[in-house]
Amino acid sequence: MFRKSFISIFFHKNKLYVVQLSSDKKKVKKHISIPIDNEIIVDDRVKDTSLLSKVIADVWEKMKFKEKFVAIAIPEYCAFTKLIKVPKMPNSELHEAVLLQSQEFLPSEKERFILDWKIVDDFQDEYEVLVVVVKESLLFGYIKAVEKAGLFPLLVEIPSVSLSRLMGDSESGIMVYVLDQSAIIVFSKKGKIIASSVLSTFDFEEIFVTVKRILNHYKDVPVDSIKVGGNLNVKSELVLNGLSKMCPDTSYVDLSFSGLTREETQDYLIPLSMQTVEPLEPLDVHSINLLPERLLVKYKNKELRLRLWGLLLSVTFFVWICLFSALGVYFYLNQASVNLEKLVDKNAMTKEQEFALKSSQEISSVTTKVLNIKNATSSPVELLSIIEKARPKGVVVREYKLNLDKGQVNIKGIAPNRLLLIEFKQNLSRSENVQNVQIPISSFEVDANLEFDISFSYITNATKIEHKNDKQRQSK
Repeated sequence: MFRKSFISIFFHKNKLYVVQLSSDKKKVKKHISIPIDNEIIVDDRVKDTSLLSKVIADVWEKMKFKEKFVAIAIPEYCAFTKLIKVPKMPNSELHEAVLLQSQEFLPSEKERFILDWKIVDDFQDEYEVLVVVVKESLLFGYIKAVEKAGLFPLLVEIPSVSLSRLMGDSESGIMVYVLDQSAIIVFSKKGKIIASSVLSTFDFEEIFVTVKRILNHYKDVPVDSIKVGGNLNVKSELVLNGLSKMCPDTSYVDLSFSGLTREETQDYLIPLSMQTVEPLEPLDVHSINLLPERLLVKYKNKELRLRLWGLLLSVTFFVWICLFSALGVYFYLNQASVNLEKLVDKNAMTKEQEFALKSSQEISSVTTKVLNIKNATSSPVELLSIIEKARPKGVVVREYKLNLDKGQVNIKGIAPNRLLLIEFKQNLSRSENVQNVQIPISSFEVDANLEFDISFSYITNATKIEHKNDKQRQSK
């Protein structure tokens, strides 16, 4: 898909944090944190998606955000993480292996789960994989609220993934993130989350006890440093002093952007962390993205349509400007040509008059050609409409390649079965603008979820006009 420009949203208990960085990722362009009513999100589950979407839409209106693509971080309680090891195999087979092994620790209840994973270590005969799992019902509460606000999520993370990124890939350490009377504790090493814990209430003693338990349980893993982030107030200072007794290298998270004070930066650590990465697609072996794959296809199609509409509007605007300019010149020179012809009837033409008349006739000819080009122009939207009408329900088109100059079209996607793929081909062939529909035999090698690659010739307006001109020339 995937865009470098997006806005980060972090949902934390009864508060919403939103951040947008500049294109060079060095300056905070806009940021806001607003409270959320206690009845909207209860126990980290969205109870009212309509009210939450209104809150998000109000933020977009108030901050005058133009960007529609967002990355979201859902509360840590919504998901859990697990480190597993799988035998080395091709990337195309790794997902099935991870799913199979994940059945051993997934809850036995019937509720559906969304799972994503990434390779965090490479051994001689196996990979170590970080798996993140979230209940589908919890995840879709946040995604639906964002969609209702008119936005498109392209990255979904949990706070522990965002915070572990701030520790860096070269050391192991513990992050204690203090925010709004709660705390998130993450133990990570080189991007892998070894352990995480969420404290729903702020308690000094409980923070220290939890960190001690982690150090004792994973005593074979050396801790290089402890980082403290979040609200930089008296409480966090006490946490910093207490943790420094367990690890000498204890300090605040060193993260700074122009446009934010040191204290404000600490409040926005999670959405800022998300802003510093380039989102990768779900099931990429090097990233965690909990966005369901079927939504990825949906957003790709929407983005393609937005780009095509933008291109169409730009081309249309340019053509109309040229048209009006050409018409103005055409009428002016046409009138000049008439006046010169009248003058010729009365007097012999001078060389200057002959030159002026010839120039006006050439410009008139160019103008006529411009008008013909405008009439012969075919809109990409017309072609997309033909494909959409021909596509049977259940068939998903993932990629379009259009060459309207040559009339060549190539589309790729997935069909649930062979009958629907054949029906798609027949529907396309019925269109008077479509010829030579071709599907490779390889597309029919499986019975279900057929990955197809359809190519065909599209008869544009320009082609029709050329055929008409050929017939006229032959008749003469």
